[in-house]
Amino acid sequence: MIAVNSILCLSLLWIVYHVVLLDVQVDCDVHVLLRGDMGFSRDYLTSFRNSSHCSGKFISVLEEHGICRPIGPNRGTRAGAQVKNRTHKISTVISDRSSTPAPSGQQGANHVNFAPLPKYDLPVFLNVNARSLTKKLDELDIVLSQNQVDICAVTESWLNDTVPEDPVSINGYKFLRNDRVNRVGGGVGVYVNLKIPYKEWTDLEDPNFETKWITLRPHKLPREYPNLLVGIIYHPTTQHRLMTDHIIKSVDHILSHHPLCGIVLLGDFNQLPDNYIALQYKLKQVVTKPTRENATLDKIFTNMGTLFREPLVLPKLGTSDHSMVLMKPYVPNSFNTGKNHCYN
Repeated sequence: MIAVNSILCLSLLWIVYHVVLLDVQVDCDVHVLLRGDMGFSRDYLTSFRNSSHCSGKFISVLEEHGICRPIGPNRGTRAGAQVKNRTHKISTVISDRSSTPAPSGQQGANHVNFAPLPKYDLPVFLNVNARSLTKKLDELDIVLSQNQVDICAVTESWLNDTVPEDPVSINGYKFLRNDRVNRVGGGVGVYVNLKIPYKEWTDLEDPNFETKWITLRPHKLPREYPNLLVGIIYHPTTQHRLMTDHIIKSVDHILSHHPLCGIVLLGDFNQLPDNYIALQYKLKQVVTKPTRENATLDKIFTNMGTLFREPLVLPKLGTSDHSMVLMKPYVPNSFNTGKNHCYN
């Protein structure tokens, strides 16, 4: 029954189309048109689906008899001018981003490295065996300025209680010292940038050991290191066990007050066995090149190796027989302004 009705409807479409096209006035009952006296193939009737011959009058007749639905204004048409000109507001965030390229194997059109660039105030360290500081003070002043050094560890200062503070002062720094007692030579000291808050641990000084201990508290440090522990060490003797015990005792004492310190031990260690100290505090010795002839005597131990660049071995200071060692953080700090220079 459904098939018969479909055939009758298609027959009506064909008749109505020809009535309109030929402008023939046919006055007949719709029921006569639906009798099915004429037969048409499926292909023939469906050929009118997209025909350009279908006039508007023909379409209106089909709509009048409920054979087709009116075509809406937006149905089957492309977006208008209003849609094309529509703007979309996209929220954006402007911040510092790392320009580091993608790791090998991850580069691609859709790969972007959005790792934020950290801004820490980590000091620039210089390790110097001076062999008489007073004779090389002017040259050291230039080195500190050109390399924007914040912490300068000095070994073999050759100072004593007869040398006042002024002859060894450098503008912009505080010089903290521990002179050798009852013997010539030796002695240690440290120049601290006046912009860095520090604490001097004088209670750890022992006349039998040439060391100096300070803690630093720059305003911007990595969260895991709220303080920096800095030890300047000069070990000229063969009393290795005693010096090792003194270093461990001093570090433990400071860590009991500041348990999460970033640690930097630097100076002239000579032949001191350092494996035990490194393992005790998970430190790494980061100086990889010789500093006196073919030996690496002027060392730097730290548990913050990932935050610093590989140390540079610089030329000797004046007539000293030791090369200087410069260690800079990956990110420049805010203690100094201007460009960094390398002393040569």
